Amino acid sequence: MKLFIRKFAEYIRQKGYSDKTVEEYTRYVAYFAQWIKDKDDITHPKDVTKENIYEFQEHLFNYKTKKETH
Repeated sequence: MKLFIRKFAEYIRQKGYSDKTVEEYTRYVAYFAQWIKDKDDITHPKDVTKENIYEFQEHLFNYKTKKETH
């Protein structure tokens, strides 16, 4: 997915996003890509489903909640 992440970064840079925003968005997308690869061995964006996105949102919520309680 690294190629797709790079293309995403190029796309939002061309849209006028600041360097910091491009860096942050790219980092978030890379985190998702690693998570989905580790969880379901998905390595291509076309294989990501809405359910995967919902599961990732739940993962982030649980991670944040767990972090706040410690």
